[in-house]
Amino acid sequence: MDLLRDHLGFYEVNGKKFRSKLQALQTCKNKEWPTWNFNEAVFSEFNWKKEPPQPLYELYKKRAMQIREKYDRVILFYSGGIDSTAMLRSFVDNDIKIDAVVSYGCFSLYDNKSLLRNLEIYRSAIPYIKQLQKTYKYKLNYYLLDDWAQFLKFKDESWTTVSGTSSLRPEGYAFNFFHENNFIKNIMNQGKTVLLRGIDKPRILYDVNTKKWSLSFLDCAITGLDSHGLSEKTNSWYALEYFYWAPDLPELLCKQAHIIKKNFENYSLEFKQRMFGKGNFDFDTQEYYNYIDPLIYSRYTTQTIGQKRNYFTLGKGGSTNITLKDTEFFRYADTKIKNVWFSGMKYVADSVDHMYFNQSGLKGFMKKGFIGIWTKSYEIN
Repeated sequence: MDLLRDHLGFYEVNGKKFRSKLQALQTCKNKEWPTWNFNEAVFSEFNWKKEPPQPLYELYKKRAMQIREKYDRVILFYSGGIDSTAMLRSFVDNDIKIDAVVSYGCFSLYDNKSLLRNLEIYRSAIPYIKQLQKTYKYKLNYYLLDDWAQFLKFKDESWTTVSGTSSLRPEGYAFNFFHENNFIKNIMNQGKTVLLRGIDKPRILYDVNTKKWSLSFLDCAITGLDSHGLSEKTNSWYALEYFYWAPDLPELLCKQAHIIKKNFENYSLEFKQRMFGKGNFDFDTQEYYNYIDPLIYSRYTTQTIGQKRNYFTLGKGGSTNITLKDTEFFRYADTKIKNVWFSGMKYVADSVDHMYFNQSGLKGFMKKGFIGIWTKSYEIN
């Protein structure tokens, strides 16, 4: 079966392809593990051991140009975090047009500036956009998408199969309905449109036995960001792309990976084991980001390598099914709607072997989610 969005990754079990991790795991009857295929056909043919000669920021520019030339309309999702900031600046600094920059939150709820879901937008995203427009005298078509109504779309347990690659948090299901927003819809009606997300840093691995460095992709890093438009069911008229994890430009990921390797290859063995081991749920992603962000985004952050971020962020969700950005759903949604989400959690817990959970049991699964699945590794030395 060919999926509409293979470039976003898919699972395979005995030759059968699935976008939904849940459906893939439900197919596993003999305690086998699905494989997660993230652009393996392209990445397996690429020479990861050879560092691209182009400067990193030239590759960011090239990626922005690729996207601009590929689509009639570009909608860039902006959270105020460093990944999306570097993506935004790759367009702005090179005078590459963006049709809309969109930040989303529950803006229609009472006292919305103090809500956890909205804090990044009010403390980081909006101030940065204002500063950027003032400094560059660059007018952005900036829009605040109120997504509270999208959180109220839960109707039955079928939501569990269309909430993204790995996480089943409420926000992931809400993403499916962003295209129904009139602002988004009006842009889509003007031509071939892409919804653009930064996604994440590369995960670099170090094998202490072979002394080999490699690059790999962990499915739970996507955290439901791939779930726009109910996946293959209803969304053939627009595209969803990741800025960094792109099969169209593996040189960008390769350059990032070599920069990271060169910076840390002389660090202690203990540090490399901790920072570049194949950790999963127990991996300290925040510490990793504190070391990696200032290396690959140095032009856009004043953060010191290894020090805490000096801007406000709630962080990423990982494999968990309940994050800080879902707080308002559990606080303000009707009991009937919340019960549909809870029923979905119970459905998963009843239909999947708990060996695939980070913590056994229904409560454990709700809190810690599925165990992450790695792609194959690509050696860089």
